[in-house]
Amino acid sequence: MRGSSGINAEYGGLCTLTTVVRVVYSIAEDGLIFSFLSAVNKVTQIPIWNVVACTVVGTIGSIVYDFDTLSHMISGGTLSVFVITALAVIILSFDASEGYEQLTTEETPLTAPPQRSKKVLFAGLMSTFMVITTILAVLIAFTPFSTSVIVFEVFLGVSALICLILVRVKIPLKRDETDGSLSFVSPGKPFVQGLSILVNLVLLFHLEVKALKQLAIYCFVGMIIYFGYGIFFSKVTEEKQKILGDDSISLDSQDNSTE
Repeated sequence: MRGSSGINAEYGGLCTLTTVVRVVYSIAEDGLIFSFLSAVNKVTQIPIWNVVACTVVGTIGSIVYDFDTLSHMISGGTLSVFVITALAVIILSFDASEGYEQLTTEETPLTAPPQRSKKVLFAGLMSTFMVITTILAVLIAFTPFSTSVIVFEVFLGVSALICLILVRVKIPLKRDETDGSLSFVSPGKPFVQGLSILVNLVLLFHLEVKALKQLAIYCFVGMIIYFGYGIFFSKVTEEKQKILGDDSISLDSQDNSTE
């Protein structure tokens, strides 16, 4: 007779499979991975190939790895997604673009290239914050409590907070964050997201080293798939190419009309 832990593990695996299928479907629909994974069967209205692929990968993983390692890998993947999501919220919420300065002459208006000081500042502050936060998370996860360690951790925490304060003061929020056009806005930017990054990194570093190594390998494989396929076939790339094509056509028509 199976114990309650085994039954809970089975139900947990089924719930995880359902979630993974939905995530993979959304990613494939955006063109970031192979498009056949987003193909929906006309009769069942289910992405059958997606379900089959996720089931096969999940089955192989459950055979190759023991339960503890597999659960730690799943937890590590989830925590990594939380870190990336919180970082993406910060990056997408602040407007680091400088805009273009118009220089008008007597004959034709000229457009000066944008200055990149704000982009460099934003990138530098966020990079510094991530480095400091990662070191702080490692210290919290691995080092024993002592006065010197606590003092250094407080110093790192204050330094990370200063980086976020500078981001909030120096970099303006995007217009749709301030004009009320969005139905939901993540609160407390960038401080809530920065705290989320720290907490999830601490939890991530508490996982098994073996699971983290395997997770790093799979993330590397995912990056290869993205830079080898997704970056060229994503819907965002197609839209950009379409816009550039329309702009080139409009410029050609203007040149022809001028001639």
